[in-house]
Amino acid sequence: DARKNSYIFGRLCAKRALVQCTNQVTQLDHLCITNGVFGQPVVSQNPYPSAMGVSISHSHHVVAAIAFSQSHPMALDVEVVDPTHTHTIWTQLTPHERQLLQVTNQTNALGCTLLWSAWESLAKGLQAGLSITHTPYEVKQLEVTNGITRVHFRHFSHVVAICFLLNSDTLAQNPLLTMNVQAMDKPSRCSHKRKLPCWLSVLVPKQNDNSHFLSALHTACQQTKELFNAVD
Repeated sequence: DARKNSYIFGRLCAKRALVQCTNQVTQLDHLCITNGVFGQPVVSQNPYPSAMGVSISHSHHVVAAIAFSQSHPMALDVEVVDPTHTHTIWTQLTPHERQLLQVTNQTNALGCTLLWSAWESLAKGLQAGLSITHTPYEVKQLEVTNGITRVHFRHFSHVVAICFLLNSDTLAQNPLLTMNVQAMDKPSRCSHKRKLPCWLSVLVPKQNDNSHFLSALHTACQQTKELFNAVD
């Protein structure tokens, strides 16, 4: 049931994001999102003037999707900050990445999950997944501005992962990007993770990493915190 829910909610989010991103009135059942050869979501029925792409991610009680023009490829990942996974992630870090977290005083679940989420977004953008060692995805630099973390990669200087904490439902839009995030039903065995924060990482070409884009993400971050604080 959990797998069915994540599949259905993921497709629903992706279709809504497509409609919002293009600002066109389209019935959702006229859109079809299938799986590509690497398991990536593919918009197989595309009524829009230019080819569109989507990226979908789900982690326990949160599901998210991003829609974008294929001329500006992007990817998205959402990860619950679960302290029980900290040691496992730490063992996968390179010496340089460990030093980065030590310098920023993030040698904890928050910092480790941040890097993991950034890796996942890059792996999705490359359509390679985590089928290879993460070393080629090594993080070179971390920048924190107004609560938003920008992750730069050593071997992929043309892209950047923009990450912020997600604690509740949120919706952010701008001309380059539409995110659709909503609560997702889950089994009771995951109930302890409902109140845990999540990292939302968006991989974008550096040409799109501008003040307008960061402003949209910052607004979404603030809205998310307000919603989370209002939830019992």
